[in-house]
Amino acid sequence: MVEDWDNIPALIYACLVKPERNPTGQGMQISLYPAVQNLLLAARGFGVGAAFTTMTLGDSGKVRELLKLPENIEPLVMVPLGFPDKERYGKTTRRPWQEVTHFNGWEGDKGNSAVPTHRMAPS
Repeated sequence: MVEDWDNIPALIYACLVKPERNPTGQGMQISLYPAVQNLLLAARGFGVGAAFTTMTLGDSGKVRELLKLPENIEPLVMVPLGFPDKERYGKTTRRPWQEVTHFNGWEGDKGNSAVPTHRMAPS
């Protein structure tokens, strides 16, 4: 949750470059997402908070104007970077891979890695 946009030290906009042979950029967005994921992993490694978001792209005209983007450049992802509140940002709490990896089919007694029960507060 962003409580104060004015205090975010850096906003990175990952943009799609639409080549002449594909002026809509259709199908090319997928190549951008791994780069953003690597940025998020690197930020985490350096203790910097980051998030994959499209929050400010609803008004892409404003973003385009601010960044002076030519017509063939489309902003797709915004990544705010900053130093997180140390009380709410800490060590990740992932389950061991053995608990969520299935071999040769679904093993019913294993947990579902998509269900974040390991992050829920104790009741």
